[in-house]
Amino acid sequence: MRRSSTAFWIAIFILFFVAVPAFAQSLIHNADYDVSGDIWINKQVGHYCNTGAEQMQTIRGVGKLTKEMSIVLIKGKVTVDDENDFRTAADAVRNLMITSVIRLCTPPKHTYNLDTLNAIVDLGAYYRNEDQPRYWTLLEGGGLGWSGENWSDYANDWSAVSDQIWAARIEANPGYKGRFRQDYEAAYGPYNSGALTNDDDRWRLRSSGDSAERGPEYVGDYFRISQTAVASMGEVKRYIDISSPWSHGYIFEDFEALGFVEIRERFRLTNIRPGSEIDDQWFRLFLNRFLN
Repeated sequence: MRRSSTAFWIAIFILFFVAVPAFAQSLIHNADYDVSGDIWINKQVGHYCNTGAEQMQTIRGVGKLTKEMSIVLIKGKVTVDDENDFRTAADAVRNLMITSVIRLCTPPKHTYNLDTLNAIVDLGAYYRNEDQPRYWTLLEGGGLGWSGENWSDYANDWSAVSDQIWAARIEANPGYKGRFRQDYEAAYGPYNSGALTNDDDRWRLRSSGDSAERGPEYVGDYFRISQTAVASMGEVKRYIDISSPWSHGYIFEDFEALGFVEIRERFRLTNIRPGSEIDDQWFRLFLNRFLN
């Protein structure tokens, strides 16, 4: 059985409200933590393609933690502001450690076998081929694929270039501090093979097959993150594996360091920009949070 904390204070405010017509169903969660003792936290934000991305976070160890976290969720989009400052107790038998894994819904770049070469899958094949399901989504078994089917059954030995993951782990040695801060947005809206309407939340390929036509309420297809990971003495691990079938861009990093570590970075993946109404509606959603 886990030991109870020697000091524990937590304030959590959860608000469900009607903000504006485009975002009538939303979830906002603000939480402030000030904890000392034996700490054990599991946290999940979003749910795969339902919210554009899913984040799993665990905090384990003995020491002191202050944490502020703000979450906004709508269909197809998640925004998170997460700040963690902590110190492992000098006599701790288990270091205080934070692990965060973000899994994106947006599909990775794929290749397929062409004689002895690996050929790039054409962008149109993701969405327009009648033998393929039409959009990347959550499968019944919990994995990712197209339209409720296993894409590999249809895709002529397609091979994904990346896992669409952004992960970090920060651990502080006894008596030392750690810091983990990240702000990120992830969005992935559905594809439509037909005509778009004036208030559409979908997108489609233009006739050229290499660019997108967006409905005004389309949430976008992108991932943006600003992240800081610091250990005054300890261990930092990071794993990044992200690609795009739109730009054919690819980034991979498998990182581990012991001792003093400080990493600050920004990353932006843009496949399809949001529709014309989204920025204004999103601003008013946040404004409503503070006025009520």
